[in-house]
Amino acid sequence: MDEALKNSRVILHVDLVRCCYVYSNASRRTLTFLWPVYKQDAFYCQVEHVRLGIPKDVPLCVQQWSGLIAVNYAARAKGIKRHCNVAEALVKCPEVKFVHVATYADGDDTAQYHTEGITYQTHKVSLDPYRRASEKIMAIFERFCPKYQRASIDEAFLDMTELINSRILSLYAASEDEEDPEDPVVDWEGAGVLVGEQVRTSTGWRDLQLRLAADLSSEIRAAVFAELHYTCSTGIAHNKTLAKLCSGMNKPDKQVRGRTYLVLAEVLPLMRELPMANIRNLGGKLGAEVEAALGVPNAGDLWHFSLEALQAKFGEGTGTWLYNICRGICHDEVNETSIPKSMMACKALRPGITQFTQLNHWLGILSTELYTRLMNDHKTHARWPRTLTLHTKTAVARGASAVGSERSKRADLPPFHGFTRDSVRDRCLTLLQNPRWPLDRIAVGVSSFETIESGIQPISSFFTKGPVVPSISTPSPSKNDPGRQPLPLHPPPTAPKTIESFFRPAPENAPAPLFPASIHTDTAADVTQLPTEASSLVGRASVSQVKAAKSNNNPNIAAFFSSAPRDSSAPSPETRTLSEPLLEVPVKLPISEVPLDNIRAQRSSQPIAPIPEFQPLPEMLACDQCGASILASSLPEHQDWHTALALHDTFRAENTSSLANRANTAKRKHPIAQPTKPRKTSTAPASRSASAFFKPKSPN
Repeated sequence: MDEALKNSRVILHVDLVRCCYVYSNASRRTLTFLWPVYKQDAFYCQVEHVRLGIPKDVPLCVQQWSGLIAVNYAARAKGIKRHCNVAEALVKCPEVKFVHVATYADGDDTAQYHTEGITYQTHKVSLDPYRRASEKIMAIFERFCPKYQRASIDEAFLDMTELINSRILSLYAASEDEEDPEDPVVDWEGAGVLVGEQVRTSTGWRDLQLRLAADLSSEIRAAVFAELHYTCSTGIAHNKTLAKLCSGMNKPDKQVRGRTYLVLAEVLPLMRELPMANIRNLGGKLGAEVEAALGVPNAGDLWHFSLEALQAKFGEGTGTWLYNICRGICHDEVNETSIPKSMMACKALRPGITQFTQLNHWLGILSTELYTRLMNDHKTHARWPRTLTLHTKTAVARGASAVGSERSKRADLPPFHGFTRDSVRDRCLTLLQNPRWPLDRIAVGVSSFETIESGIQPISSFFTKGPVVPSISTPSPSKNDPGRQPLPLHPPPTAPKTIESFFRPAPENAPAPLFPASIHTDTAADVTQLPTEASSLVGRASVSQVKAAKSNNNPNIAAFFSSAPRDSSAPSPETRTLSEPLLEVPVKLPISEVPLDNIRAQRSSQPIAPIPEFQPLPEMLACDQCGASILASSLPEHQDWHTALALHDTFRAENTSSLANRANTAKRKHPIAQPTKPRKTSTAPASRSASAFFKPKSPN
């Protein structure tokens, strides 16, 4: 069973209204692929139904200018088709409702659903509401199956192989140990509508994969409807082409009553009569080319051509693909959806513009649209583009050469923190200083995305009004201590002081000096050191005392630590609780106010620390050469300095004598007068001695 599951994949294609399945009734143990495909039928109409709250049975069409781009099934039943215009739709169904797509007008910050004055010459179509709805649906798909491929705004493929295989292994865990387990019996009761021969049961691991994929498909559809109120259909098959074909059967809402599924035995009969244009990737130019070259309107008609003939006619790759696809064989992989690598906003102009005022108008609208999309992309993916591209196309007369009519220019996009709605427009106007009129197309795009920090915000966010910060409350003073006052959050303003104010003499009523750091015996013979407990009781001042000292005009710093009579009504520090907060500053009191009786009472229980013995100063010695007083430990180093100084004087004298001898020798050899500015020569000997490092400075 493990080997069979490894060789099979399960792919889902969702089509937002009906479900169909392709499965095998052959009892083989080789598992094939499952390709569920999800596509949203009349997706734009569903978005408008949910937004406006219009019932699904009301005919509704999504309008763009005078044409229709989406028609719901109720309107289709009245004969309205997507390519009809508004006038034709009203003739076929007078009660039909029209909803124009959102557009950008001059001055709009976001796309709006305008109802009046919507013209091609002044507005720009926006599909942002449908993009946002599609992103929400894709998020649900990813939640159920991380490996999915977004085929378009309303279609996706999901590779559910691992999910289905894990369910099979959990259901048939006991069969793993068996050498040749029996093929499971699959019950298709209630699975849906069968194409071709009707069966109620089948056997095989491949059929079991499809049946479990049908159950998982129901879970996904239920989640989409419960969260977003959108309906969707699913097509399940062993490859993407068959799943896509199944998703187009039994519309619009057969999934409510059942599902459509196709067994492998019925694949060839289905393909025999299937038109070529209905096959995925054959509805365009390639399908028309094959049909015209070979005269094959249906896929079954292509069976008469061999593989070699098709390869010779259309090339090896295309010929091989045609040979397989007409038989229902498809090997396309489900490529996981990646983040878009670029964004573009464009506008086709008919007639072309010829003035800068018109150019500024459209660049402003394109810039606003691109700004909105970039902000949403940054919130989702935390990235920002680096490159801005401006593309313009000049209108040419019919029959004239279009060479040189298109121009593209690039520039750096402003960074995220400085980006505004007008940043793109201003940069584009700088690039397009000399346009070639008339312009009939303008496109503005960004690319080269880079990941940035998610916490960074644009500069415009710093100018929004923020919440009011509540004031901070302070604890109220205690009733038992009227002297206590709460500390202010900010100090009261005071008059500026000059530096002279800090050096004024203390007034006569100044308090006694501070309690000294060490108590000398000549001041208090009976007290040598305050006990710890006594100092903790008497050496504190309350906050009110400190504030009172600060409020005095006395600039002496001792005023901030002056003592005050203790309030007897205030609780002592030992009985104070956390509910009575009080900031206390430990202060040394003057010696005259120290309660000596309390201290003497404690001397018997606590030993008094002895006064440290006097330490003599370090030994000082006089230098016999210079007479300076030097520490005894530093005297040898000082004498070494005198020795080095004497050597320096000796080397300097020797060098001076050597220079004089060389000058006399040069005069004897060259009696001719020397030039006014003699040429500089090196006077150092070839082999330098110690005296060379102490040469005197040249007088020049």
